[in-house]
Amino acid sequence: MHSPNQPSNRIFEYDLIRTVAILAVIMIHCSAEYVIKFPSGSSQFRAGNCLNAASRLAIPCFIMLSGRFLLDENRIEAPIKIAKKFLKLFFILLNL
Repeated sequence: MHSPNQPSNRIFEYDLIRTVAILAVIMIHCSAEYVIKFPSGSSQFRAGNCLNAASRLAIPCFIMLSGRFLLDENRIEAPIKIAKKFLKLFFILLNL
């Protein structure tokens, strides 16, 4: 924990992006019920579909944030360590 007089290393913009992405994931799960439950011509369906589509930005945001922190230009890592990280990500994507 840092003292109040010491500046924090956190970047507010990344925390804001993460917070918006978390709320968008919650909105995906909440609006899916409206898309499934109501008939396709109803206003509830259209509202749920619009909210569901708009909140799909969450996944790319999380991927970009992960890339930002994994591929930090100020960190010097051995090529073997980078290769291991990419192999882990490759196997995770392979299982999808």
